[in-house]
Amino acid sequence: MIIGRLRGFCNRTFQLEHWEAMARDTRKRPQVAASVIMRAVMEMVFFGQKSLLALDQFARTHAARRWHGSRRGLVVSDTTLQRSLAGTDLGGLRRALRHCWKVLERQGKLGARLPSGRRMRVGILDSSDFGGHDGCVFALSGLVDAPVDVQMHPRGNELAAAEMLLARLSRTMGRGAADIVVADALYMSASHIRQCAEQLGVHPLLKTREENLAIIQDARGLFEMQAEGSDGIERLEGIDRPRGTRYRIKAAGGFRWQGMPYEFKVAWVREERLKAGSDQDSRQDFWVITTDGTLSARDMRELAHRRWRIENNVFKRLNALVGSKRCQTHDGHVKESLLLIWFLGLLMLDCWLASGEARAACGSVIGAANWAAVKQTCTFITRMLCDSLCALRAAAG
Repeated sequence: MIIGRLRGFCNRTFQLEHWEAMARDTRKRPQVAASVIMRAVMEMVFFGQKSLLALDQFARTHAARRWHGSRRGLVVSDTTLQRSLAGTDLGGLRRALRHCWKVLERQGKLGARLPSGRRMRVGILDSSDFGGHDGCVFALSGLVDAPVDVQMHPRGNELAAAEMLLARLSRTMGRGAADIVVADALYMSASHIRQCAEQLGVHPLLKTREENLAIIQDARGLFEMQAEGSDGIERLEGIDRPRGTRYRIKAAGGFRWQGMPYEFKVAWVREERLKAGSDQDSRQDFWVITTDGTLSARDMRELAHRRWRIENNVFKRLNALVGSKRCQTHDGHVKESLLLIWFLGLLMLDCWLASGEARAACGSVIGAANWAAVKQTCTFITRMLCDSLCALRAAAG
């Protein structure tokens, strides 16, 4: 049974049953344990349940009751879910996510291989609207893109939330948990750069199209000078076929900005689409700024593009699986609890899909050749997991 093998993988690799048993909430004499609720919410990711109502409906089926070993008429209702999540211990969920991060770190799955061959632990910082609740998320990007924590915030307070989030990560994960933190133009601030360098012990890397910054104007002035053999500027060009672009890069180090005690390296990237579409610009320029002067120009470009992985592999993927951008609750604590549990589910599902165990489990059902050839969309994966649960009921019958 595929879902059983996924569950076994999660228990062996991440000690999932232990962390479920540690789940706590503020209810008095609950009929449904917090561990059952945590498991049900996390498995929304596996089964592609896009609302708490969908989970409620599923929890009333024979297959769900058998899967959870429940003798009640339903595993859990959506109203009980809301009451539990409103008082869930967020610290326990964050400890579970940190444990998963440490497991992936030991397995070497959080290092990104750059074009130069250099291996780096890349953190990505960005905010998203989760159905009327904005949250700033920190993810580690490697073989899988693992969301580690979230800080909810009012609209327009992303930088303040990021500061709180990074401060908490420095306390819980320690200095040097990543090598570099990648973010967009909003984070081009002295406070963020100092916090990365001094509190977390990591290099910041920012991508921006803002032309009015003094450091950008200084770099542009240098790059537009007539080329000299020893002017200290890296110049290169190439074709990025996976992204369908042709690029040119100029990069140099030694820049200063806002009196900070760091030297910055700046790269000017110009990209042109190999096949320009009529509905989009065929050329775009952007700037990449970092305190890590040892990065090559090509590595800087790659890291700037890697920032999109939190948008594509965390925000969009999670929304496709559980409808995370829908307004499922008006309670901010409930939403934060949901996100942290969903992050656990997403991380574990992606790790399983990247493993040989997923190939063996799914290949035994549809054939190894079909598994290798099929496009593994969210819909396809969740359908296979749901079908395996139906097979469990059929076997029981």
